[in-house]
Amino acid sequence: MNALQRRQAIVDTVLAYCVRIDALDFDGLAELFTDDAHITYHRHDPVIGGTALAEFLASRCTDVVWHQHLAQPMQVTLHGTTATVTTYFLAHSVHEGQPDRVRVTVGEYVDTLVDVDGTWLIRERTQHTGWREHRVRE
Repeated sequence: MNALQRRQAIVDTVLAYCVRIDALDFDGLAELFTDDAHITYHRHDPVIGGTALAEFLASRCTDVVWHQHLAQPMQVTLHGTTATVTTYFLAHSVHEGQPDRVRVTVGEYVDTLVDVDGTWLIRERTQHTGWREHRVRE
């Protein structure tokens, strides 16, 4: 795999996270992380591994009826079999009992990915929330 193909595979992994969480596919989401991944979301305690992350996110999404991430990997740096990626994101969600309110979250993911037998997996993720607000839908 050449550098361009590796870069595309890395970006595909980062974007697959958004698609899977939006579909509330927590089992599929867990598959994108290494078993020993270190993951920190904003002010929450870190979780270790894709399975723990899937459980954490599933517990936080119990009332989500609609979710959509827009994400843009802004910088991808290859280091042989590892890569670092900074991705900006904008996430919208609607929650049960609040059909006229949209939660908007803006931030960034800072990831380290590793090549595991030809598949790029996230080994480290830190999510920084820039801001979060609730908007009334019109």
